[in-house]
Amino acid sequence: MPSGAFEPWICEESFSRLCARAVYHNFLSRETLLHRACKRNQVETVLQILALPGTDVNVKDHAGWTPLQEACNHGSTACVEALLRHHPAPVVDNQVGGVTPLHDALLNKHMDIAKLLLEHAGSALLEQTNGNGRTALDLVSATSQKEELLRSAQVGDSAPRNRAATEVLNLPLLESGSCLLAHLIFSYQQERGLSSCTQPSDKSHSLGYKLVRALEAHALQRVTVGWMDQRAVRLVEDAETLLELGRGSYLGQVSQAVKGCKGENTQFLMEILEDLKSRGEALVAHH
Repeated sequence: MPSGAFEPWICEESFSRLCARAVYHNFLSRETLLHRACKRNQVETVLQILALPGTDVNVKDHAGWTPLQEACNHGSTACVEALLRHHPAPVVDNQVGGVTPLHDALLNKHMDIAKLLLEHAGSALLEQTNGNGRTALDLVSATSQKEELLRSAQVGDSAPRNRAATEVLNLPLLESGSCLLAHLIFSYQQERGLSSCTQPSDKSHSLGYKLVRALEAHALQRVTVGWMDQRAVRLVEDAETLLELGRGSYLGQVSQAVKGCKGENTQFLMEILEDLKSRGEALVAHH
């Protein structure tokens, strides 16, 4: 079947069966139907899945790959376009094994996809480095290609949807959400025993500290290869999430309007994220 062809059996399935297939995870790979459709550039399938209530556009497989990353890797341009048009939009700056969607697209010679990503997210993507410390521009040698990427980034920077909001429109809602998220992060750290694992000290023998060190050096898939205990795998996934918090990955996605909010709960949440980022930086410095 051609890579862009629509799978006819989807039309014959009931809505409930399609929902079940869309969220179903293979026990070993945890790969969803959305992942597979993005690999094959089956954009009609992708659009049907995205239209289903509750679809997580950022769902990850066992290796941490999202549907967008699969589409970028396999050159599925139409699927990338569909994902970027979806609301909420997919995360475009995450890394798996030190590789971002933009790096992956360029490494696999998918220049059209790289330009789509930059037109969507702007020049911030050009500042990201991969596991070898190389930016996206470092991956292309031709001057003309670098100029194309820079022009696409300028388009992204000037797009209204990427301009930072200058004011908070619903302060009570933001305060409630900040309070809930702050408590969730705090409880998350305490429950998993990772509250201080990012501090280089005499806790080097703790499980949390060892997990974070392992994830600093290797991708989650390599750390957990051969593991059959799903509780242990989930623990490593928790450690990876906290490590991303420590790297400031999530803090960088917070708008300037939220960062500058004077609400007590929001300021407390920002302090937590800043503290986690500082701990992550300290860990890397002592790695």
